[in-house]
Amino acid sequence: MSYEIDLIDFEKDIIPFVFSGFWNEGHCFLRIKVKDGKVVFLCAQLPNYSGTSITNAIESVFEFAVNEIVESSAIRIREKLSFWERIFNKKDTLEKKKKHAVFEHVKSKSILIEHYPPGTGINDNGSYARVVFSPSGEPTWNYTTEEKLKNLLNNEMLLEIGDKELENWKSKENC
Repeated sequence: MSYEIDLIDFEKDIIPFVFSGFWNEGHCFLRIKVKDGKVVFLCAQLPNYSGTSITNAIESVFEFAVNEIVESSAIRIREKLSFWERIFNKKDTLEKKKKHAVFEHVKSKSILIEHYPPGTGINDNGSYARVVFSPSGEPTWNYTTEEKLKNLLNNEMLLEIGDKELENWKSKENC
């Protein structure tokens, strides 16, 4: 059973981006940029936010971000199922396998950046980390500088987030 998966160029900023937190829904800023079959997710902790941190919920943030790409039609999926696979697999089994294939494809084509703007995390100056998932799904944070990320991404604008936009996130919560 296989799928042919293509990512379609797409850009979106979501504030607040809603994800599953520990006790209730969590919120963060999320920027998604899909270009030439590659995906960059920039996830930023919001100021004056007291729910589950993006660090503690990074797996949930990533899962919800991948779902956002699918729901936004920024991905094209073609099933390559044999006649027998169609007959002997239940529809919900095929859907689960397709969802897993999409998730793994996006994960393999993604750069996930976790950002704490100044004043929102442990480091008063803010921080950037590239988050990488192991084959078993365990995240690893590789802390780096803004300059190194700009070089890696070859795009300075991708990391720029308006301070006022972040500070006013609660006013957009019910939009």
